[in-house]
Amino acid sequence: MTRATILFTRWTRRISGAALASITATLLHAQALEFEGSIFNLDPPALQSTDLEQVIGSDETTPLNQFHETDYYRRLGKPIGRLAVEFLNGKSAYCTASLIADDLILTNAHCLLDSTGNNIVRAGLLWMGYLTAGEAEGGAQFIVDMRNPVEVGFPGADGAPDYAILKVQSGAPGKDWGTVRLSSRAPADRSSLVVVHHPLGFPMVVSAGGECRSARASDDDVYHVCDTQPGSSGAPVYSLGDSQVVALHYRKAGTDENAAVRADRLIASSEVLRGIVASYDGGDVVPVPETLPDPDPEYVEPEPAPVSPGMPASEAWALIKDDYNEALLTAFIDRYEGSFYADIARSRLYDLQNPDVAAVTPQPQPQPQPQPTTPQSDTGPWLVIMGSYRHDERWRAEQRLEQISILAPMKLQIINSDDYPGLTNGLWVIVSGPYDRAWAETQLNVAKTHARVSDAYMKRGY
Repeated sequence: MTRATILFTRWTRRISGAALASITATLLHAQALEFEGSIFNLDPPALQSTDLEQVIGSDETTPLNQFHETDYYRRLGKPIGRLAVEFLNGKSAYCTASLIADDLILTNAHCLLDSTGNNIVRAGLLWMGYLTAGEAEGGAQFIVDMRNPVEVGFPGADGAPDYAILKVQSGAPGKDWGTVRLSSRAPADRSSLVVVHHPLGFPMVVSAGGECRSARASDDDVYHVCDTQPGSSGAPVYSLGDSQVVALHYRKAGTDENAAVRADRLIASSEVLRGIVASYDGGDVVPVPETLPDPDPEYVEPEPAPVSPGMPASEAWALIKDDYNEALLTAFIDRYEGSFYADIARSRLYDLQNPDVAAVTPQPQPQPQPQPTTPQSDTGPWLVIMGSYRHDERWRAEQRLEQISILAPMKLQIINSDDYPGLTNGLWVIVSGPYDRAWAETQLNVAKTHARVSDAYMKRGY
């Protein structure tokens, strides 16, 4: 069994027969990637695609997790991540992207534009440090603004600057993961190259060594024989001699070459890249060791990892909780349907899509009245009730209270109905109050309008 076959077997051992057939067809016909599934999932699902990339001869890529974390290739790969994008039609795709600044990434324009130049992507997620299938530990995820590219070139005929610069919305990953350095020099013919990428959306691999080299160059492109696959689009092509990015991989060329846009061509086309290159101070380049590591080490089968269900809803919500992008909220709801975080996202989406709904701004709330020991008249303390749960379901009441607290600026608490003669015994009750009747009516409106608790109601506790 060849090493390439071993790698393919490891990656696909948990995938269904239909999915495996689809992936096999992808490998044989060298097609670019599109898939049915969520961008929030860690490991790729079944694949479908169109023709853009290819392996030259046999697959000579090596998983990056085969190298020590201080190794040369691992250090080259640290600022590179997998970009998962969701199209407007609900389908998704994978590309490779690299950090070029603290909060900017570089990838291919065809990862988000159709053949007429229209942006067809509604959401994107950058996965950093994805090295082993089923293992999210050690990695990080960041929301990417796909709808408002910082800069984009229109992909098309040979030589078109097929690139896009996108902004990371949920942090500054370049501070922790580093950035690549672009070369403004023309690449040399027949020189050794390194490509670090996410073929098929799977864990990161490296194409390097004697089998990864430039074959020729045009005024716009570097034609190379480094192995790529669907999902490799947008991968930086390093010069092995100085660890700088000399090109941006974007397509196959004929039957025995791949093509990458020259970095000096991109710099000449991009005001943003020219500014970034001008800021270089001579540091931060990964030094080339005197003896390069073997780009094709003896394969070591890692311990099998459990299949990952993807990012938990709570972690995904933490990434997007301050975002008001309708497409991103829709993608989140589709992925985490049934969770209370999806309910929060759905409520926010409703507010965005219904701006004419009058917002209720609560006035300063009076201090709670002391709990009387005897029943009061109709003017006594009123409670706004937003949910009741049996005494063995306290956790449900706490979960619901957290949800409401996020949605509405209200004073909330969970009370034991046994302590309130006016309430049915044996329940944990989520309430706002106590208030006088007039203010309770105001808070009831807040509960129904802001917190979306349509069945909220008022009741005297005594």
